[in-house]
Amino acid sequence: MLEKRLKRIELSVNNLTDILDEFISNVQLESHGVKVEAAAFNLPEFLGDVILEMDGILCKKNQFIKYQHDGEASIKQSKKILKNILLNLLSNASKYSPENKEIQLTSSGANNHMSITVKDHGIGIPEEDQKNLFTEFFRAGNVENIQGTGLGLSIVKKYIELIDGSISFISKPNEGSAFTINLPQLIADENGPAH
Repeated sequence: MLEKRLKRIELSVNNLTDILDEFISNVQLESHGVKVEAAAFNLPEFLGDVILEMDGILCKKNQFIKYQHDGEASIKQSKKILKNILLNLLSNASKYSPENKEIQLTSSGANNHMSITVKDHGIGIPEEDQKNLFTEFFRAGNVENIQGTGLGLSIVKKYIELIDGSISFISKPNEGSAFTINLPQLIADENGPAH
């Protein structure tokens, strides 16, 4: 009995922490308090670390991430911002998917361009709600029973704009959603600065 109560308290504290983190991120973005510090790194290795960080969340629902990379692997971007974006998208994929479901993470690099896709097999987004998805405090009509603030995706979009990227998605109710981030690689060549 005590163990169940402690678990509930822990979940409540974690939920409140998540909500506070989202509000703080939003305030920082609104006040231009986020610094973009780009560095060159290996994208598949970086995504491997992000997957490890997600393990604690996923194991609660017996979910797992299947990752695949294709093409060029080096990118120059803000690791901190990209990590925040991916943790949000992967957390959503887990939150809105049933237990024992795979989440697919794919990345590819070619022609000075990188794309990263997070695809789930969850509840999907109703068509009438899709146009408002990146609006602050908006929550789709089919998520009433799932905790959230409606800030996550608006923060993701602002972060992506900060690093000169774009985001798109495809979703069908009861089939899942796929969010794709497109980014410039910004890789410096041997003769000059990053482009």
